[in-house]
Amino acid sequence: YKEVIIERLKDEDIEKIIVKALPNLQHHYDIRKKIIELSKGNARVALMATYSVTPDSETNYLSSPVLLYERYFEKVADEIEAFTRPIIFKTLAIVSFFSVLDRNNEELKTILKNNFDIDWDELWVTILELHRHEILDVYSNEIVKVSDQVLATYAFYKCFIDNNSASIIYSDWISTFIEKYSTRIKNTLIDVNNTFGHYHIKDLVMNHLQSIISGDESNEKLYSFYTLFWFYKGYDTLIYLKNWMDGLTTESALKELKFSYEHNDHTKASKYFDLLINFWNHTNELLKPAIELSIELVAKQPQRLPEFLKFIHDHFSYKVEDLHNGFQRQNILLEILSNENRSSIHRKIANGTFLHIGETLLGWHFTEFGSKGIAISIVNFDLYNSPKLLEIRARIFDGLYNLFEQDREQSEKILNKIVFPGGKIDEQIYSDELPIYERVISEKLSPDQYSHCKFVSRLSKRISSLGNPIPDYWNQFINSDTINLSKLLKTDYLEDKNGKSWEEREREKRLKIQNYIKSKSWKEIESLLHSIDSLFKQQQGREIWEIEGGISEIFIGIASKGKNEIKKALKLTFNNEFSFQFQPRIIYFIINNDILSGEELQALINETNFRDKTSCIITLLECLPENQINTKFLKILIQTFKSSNQIYIHRLTDYLKFSTEKKKKKNSCREKDIKK
Repeated sequence: YKEVIIERLKDEDIEKIIVKALPNLQHHYDIRKKIIELSKGNARVALMATYSVTPDSETNYLSSPVLLYERYFEKVADEIEAFTRPIIFKTLAIVSFFSVLDRNNEELKTILKNNFDIDWDELWVTILELHRHEILDVYSNEIVKVSDQVLATYAFYKCFIDNNSASIIYSDWISTFIEKYSTRIKNTLIDVNNTFGHYHIKDLVMNHLQSIISGDESNEKLYSFYTLFWFYKGYDTLIYLKNWMDGLTTESALKELKFSYEHNDHTKASKYFDLLINFWNHTNELLKPAIELSIELVAKQPQRLPEFLKFIHDHFSYKVEDLHNGFQRQNILLEILSNENRSSIHRKIANGTFLHIGETLLGWHFTEFGSKGIAISIVNFDLYNSPKLLEIRARIFDGLYNLFEQDREQSEKILNKIVFPGGKIDEQIYSDELPIYERVISEKLSPDQYSHCKFVSRLSKRISSLGNPIPDYWNQFINSDTINLSKLLKTDYLEDKNGKSWEEREREKRLKIQNYIKSKSWKEIESLLHSIDSLFKQQQGREIWEIEGGISEIFIGIASKGKNEIKKALKLTFNNEFSFQFQPRIIYFIINNDILSGEELQALINETNFRDKTSCIITLLECLPENQINTKFLKILIQTFKSSNQIYIHRLTDYLKFSTEKKKKKNSCREKDIKK
């Protein structure tokens, strides 16, 4: 025969095994999840649990996990005679607690002997025996770790927790190792809690926990205690946190609450706040007070707002489990945020948080990160259309309607999320939610706002693709002056379907704009420039540089129309009437086409305090024809270079043309000196 080492199976492998054994399990997420948790990678336990949920089974092990583990242990004990000795369970439980045990750890050897009368040598003899039976893994005869996690969990439960079989007093064990092995105390307790049931284990350990903590402990010791045992001492943990918060000095509120955070900041929750967020992942009676206390903490210390937002996003973004329990956690959060009225600062925090988490929850594709031991899991999943999903989306839209004016920028991000949800959304949702969209569009949006028009335009395409008609009044957004102006200005960098090059399309665009400007009076041109400025202020990110080229073409078109019109347009620009950037190529066009002389353009620039005055002068000097260079421009060049700390120069050779005038100036000075 050939020996085959079977590694612990992954959760997805266990899932395949149990679904193959009982196909109906594919329709029961909660049962599948529980079986996978109980199996701990052990296919034998997984199948025992699976067959117990069939109608003809005498015992449903999911309702009594202890019976499942006892039955598994009985099978192993029948095969391995050594399990009849009590020391076997104690040894397995101790190794389970430490996870990895070093034979040369003299400190631990002394503690176990003095505190629990455990003989180190006898312990290791038993360890080696369990290794021979493949229950434990021993490396180099010195390091031991658990091999069968099911037996290790059961042994820990029987040795430390179960009142009828415990051979080590759990409270003494916790008191002994709480400082150095706090993580192992927490992890092993959570393991038996998740395996055998929260309330069952809680009933067994509460007396132990109560005996190791008293009311007069220091704040630091209480914090350490609740960090480990908050899931059993939930009410006490929240009371402890409330008392701590009551002792905080209320900081003066910031002038403006900024609802933003850096994604790489707050990778770990700060002290005390880390206790609060533990409750956010559980849908029970403590979720609501935990969220309310979190808002209270931010109200007292507003600088915590970025951290609060970051962890709200991380913890309340949809998890796979939320899909199966009707989004209970998210609904509780939104209800609290909607009804918060303790003070104006509480209200502001709640409103801003609602709009930010609302944007997240209107997404479609999500990623859930998890860990089990040293393994990290990443699950990508999409939502699916359901009454519960439509219900929570309607709740978000209701909040958006009420809070739209409070934070227009964030509200518009929510609008953008509707049409770009990320992932392949079920298009039927757009049809189902049409009345909600109509309410927001008719009462909150304006055809003068570019982002509103783009939203309505994109949404109309989604709805039309389903064969549904769009309301007539939406056309005032779709065909608005703002949209038409944007189309006129935007540069299309993508490949043209008709085979035209980018240069050809740009020439066509310039001609189109020049013809557009040619027919307009100065009043109409002035109004156009202000409309462009209004559009520019509404642009964000990529949209800004998409229209900047078009803005330059507008000025080139005005220059082509006539000298008077471009002088008026430049006066408005140099008087800082507009927010958009004045592009250098406008000056190049004016000079190269002899629309204005260098002297005329310099006079226009010089009589104002234009924010980009130096940049314009440098551009003028660069493109100034040599035949227009005189002593005045030479002085301007020298003065500009002397007075500016930093100047951007495209080509130094552009300034060689000043050398002739420099020589003239030098010779003139020499002649004056000779005469003197």
